[in-house]
Amino acid sequence: MIKGNQLALSNKHWTIIDKVKDKIHGLYPDIIDLIGVTGSVHRGDNHPMSDLDLCIIVADGYEDKFTSRFMIEGICYDIYLTSWSRLEKASQYPHPYVTKLMEMTLVYDKGDWSKTYYDLRTKLRDSLGNPEAVNKAKTYFDQARLHYADLMVASQEGQARYHLNLMVHQLELCLYMVNGQFVSGGQGAIPREVLSFSRLPRGFDKAYRSFYKLEGLGPMKDLASDMIRACGDFLSSLNQAPVSDSMDKKIALAYMELSTNWLNKLRVAIQREDLYSIHMIFTFTQEIYQALCGKHQKDMMTLFTSLKQESLEAYEQAYQDLINHLRTLSSGVDKYLEDYKSLDDFTRDY
Repeated sequence: MIKGNQLALSNKHWTIIDKVKDKIHGLYPDIIDLIGVTGSVHRGDNHPMSDLDLCIIVADGYEDKFTSRFMIEGICYDIYLTSWSRLEKASQYPHPYVTKLMEMTLVYDKGDWSKTYYDLRTKLRDSLGNPEAVNKAKTYFDQARLHYADLMVASQEGQARYHLNLMVHQLELCLYMVNGQFVSGGQGAIPREVLSFSRLPRGFDKAYRSFYKLEGLGPMKDLASDMIRACGDFLSSLNQAPVSDSMDKKIALAYMELSTNWLNKLRVAIQREDLYSIHMIFTFTQEIYQALCGKHQKDMMTLFTSLKQESLEAYEQAYQDLINHLRTLSSGVDKYLEDYKSLDDFTRDY
């Protein structure tokens, strides 16, 4: 046992560690490589009724061989095993609950396994700043939206509060991933940690401080809508990657096509009052616009808001506004534009 560390463990804690280790070794000799203490005892903020969180690391294949749950003086202790392969997965930063790798004090080392453990910790630290974490954050945002949907159809305040709390927790996990952080201080410290992040959606902090104080279906649904909208816009803004040269050319070429042939088709459809053709031109143009700009543009335009207007001329203006906006997204329109004023010019210069 490693008893010379700085962790202040009581005799009770050491007794539990020793007895658990002996029991496991009695069933499966020599399978324990490392034992570490995590949670409140590791942090030093434990109270008299705190349990003891142990991370018992064993060889792969033995992690499901032993579990134990017991009570001592009104405190429940939950003992289970963790394999190296599970820690390897945790080192890839799959979620914010990776405390076992980031914050743990070793109390037993069978040999030189601590080096393997600290290598995985280093790997995890490197993963915290990986841009891929933003994509993982979307998974939590999608879960938050599912709870938001349940909240919006809730007819009872208690049911609504339940889904609001679930939604907020998924948003918390989303923001941990965006900021490359992990849950460090336990469940109760999550609000403090989230509000300390450097990257938060605009206005999120105010809503976040008040969500658990709300009463009534209306206020809860309104606040949830604001939080989902703010987080959605925030995640979209993080995905605005620089436009590459190849994408720049694609946007420029699309602008040429839409600002000439397609605009002319629209004008003919308007003259004929052909609403079917207008709708289809709008639809296909919107598809092209979104395919080209969806990864680079946060505040995307939509043609279909103008279809609520009664004036057919307004359709042409809305279309013109969109293709003008498309042009601003490419610096290469003039570079790639081959505009011949006459057939003679084309014959001579093409």
